[in-house]
Amino acid sequence: MDLWISILLFATISAVGAAYALRARSTGRLQSARLDEVGASAFLGPGPREAFYWAIGPAACLLVRMRATPDAVTLGALGVGMLAAVALVTGHDGVGAALLAASCAGDALDGRVARERGVACAAGEVVDAVADRYQEMLVLGALVLRFRHDVATLSLAVAALCGAVMVSYVTAKAEAMGLDPPRGTLRRAERATAREHGQRSSSG
Repeated sequence: MDLWISILLFATISAVGAAYALRARSTGRLQSARLDEVGASAFLGPGPREAFYWAIGPAACLLVRMRATPDAVTLGALGVGMLAAVALVTGHDGVGAALLAASCAGDALDGRVARERGVACAAGEVVDAVADRYQEMLVLGALVLRFRHDVATLSLAVAALCGAVMVSYVTAKAEAMGLDPPRGTLRRAERATAREHGQRSSSG
């Protein structure tokens, strides 16, 4: 089952990329102030980000029509992330990768719903940031538990866990002190992509 889910996930991502490429060629690339604010990085260029934000557009519109609150979307994404951690710690890499992809999509949707409903606020950003950290710690902690007898893989999982926490901590600390934190190359989107790639590789 995990192999088939991995294949389906890969096919879905490929189909979204192909569909967005056709869309960009026919009507132009997606224009978004949010994408301009986030920017690209050495590991994840503008094309994949634009395709992702374009793909989640219908889900965002549906949630807005349903009058879903951003916090509800955030907590839902965290719940899916918890299920991903359970799948990973029990060795179901395909299921874990698919659930993690859904959780990351939910993480992007909450902010989009907040902006489109006009309810974005600092408190919501705090809830979102805390939920993100819990999701990362749960998923990476699951990998630590799973590979506890493999020193090399365990070391990588622990390093990833420490890095995920410290990137966010340093950014928050710099902003609290009025400093402009530099844009790193392993921000949340890149870390999520790397985790999903590693899970698909280990399941294959």
